[in-house]
Amino acid sequence: MKANKVIFRPWLALILSAGLAGCTTPAPPAQPPATTPEPTAHTALAALHTGMTLGQADKALQPLGGIRIFTVSSAERRSYHYVFQPLGNKILLQFDSHNRLAKWGADGNDEDRQFTAKISAILAGCQRIKPGMTRAELLQEFTTEGGLSTARQRTYVYRRCPLFKVQVDFAPADPSMQVENPGDSIVNISKPYLEWGIAD
Repeated sequence: MKANKVIFRPWLALILSAGLAGCTTPAPPAQPPATTPEPTAHTALAALHTGMTLGQADKALQPLGGIRIFTVSSAERRSYHYVFQPLGNKILLQFDSHNRLAKWGADGNDEDRQFTAKISAILAGCQRIKPGMTRAELLQEFTTEGGLSTARQRTYVYRRCPLFKVQVDFAPADPSMQVENPGDSIVNISKPYLEWGIAD
C-alpha cells in the first residue's frame, strides 16, 4: 500500500497541475500606445475667436500644424488661407477694417472657388493685350465703351464682363487721318479696373 501511494501521488499532482493550467485567465492583449489625433480644420476652428489679430491667429494655428499659404485680398491683406498638413484641410480667416478677426470657417465653398476662377480668367484675358499690338488685336478681347473718346485715346470694356475696363492710348497708323484705324498701335494700356457701364 505504501508503494502504491508513492507512485500515485506524483500522477495526482501532475493531473491537478494540468487542470489548473487550463483554467487560468489569459492575459489581456497589449493596447496600442495612445496617439494624438492629426490636426484638422475642425480642431483649428475651435482655437479661434472674434477680435483676434493676425499674430494671435498665427500663434493659435501654427502649433496645430497650420501654415498660412497666401492672401486672398492682397490689396487690403485682410483675408488669409491656412492649410493643415498632412491632411491638406484648409480654413479661411477674414479680418475687418481694424485688422481684427471677424469671420472664419472651413474653406470648402465651391461657389467661391468657381467665382475666383472666372475672375482669374478675365484678368488673364486683359493681360494678353500689350503695347505694340494693334487696335484690331485689342478688339478680339475688348469692345468700345460709351462716353467721350478720340482716335488716340479710348476706354474699352472686356467682352465677357463689361464691368472690367481699360484705358488705351494709340499711335495712329496714318497720322494724317483723325479717325480710328484697325492698324493703330497701342502705346499704353492701363491695368484693368471695375466700373459701372456708361451709356451715350
